[in-house]
Amino acid sequence: MSFICADATSKKIIDILPDKRLHKLVSYFMKYSRKSRLKVRFLVMDMNAIYGQLLKTVFPNAEIVTDRFHIIQHINRSFNTLRIKEMNQLKRHNQEEGKQYRRLKRYWKFLLKGLYNFYCW
Repeated sequence: MSFICADATSKKIIDILPDKRLHKLVSYFMKYSRKSRLKVRFLVMDMNAIYGQLLKTVFPNAEIVTDRFHIIQHINRSFNTLRIKEMNQLKRHNQEEGKQYRRLKRYWKFLLKGLYNFYCW
């Protein structure tokens, strides 16, 4: 997997690195002067813990901002895990539990639609 370095303000890609292992990223960003690295205010990233370590080492004044796509993806996966767990608990021995099971199985996309409308700014 690669690492895409972009300017969040101008939305221009600065560089695409072929490797996103911590030591490779630290080595790459240490090529910039300390003064330049201290000016970085935000690091927009996915939820990879390595980037937190990169932030402390290379950009001590920056704050982590998790990108929207990965937040929505995490919510979606958590919701589906909970939905499936609930479906597995429904025994479907009686008619009402069977209805609840079928509703969760059939209409899960409609339940998520409300989340997307809420979280997609």
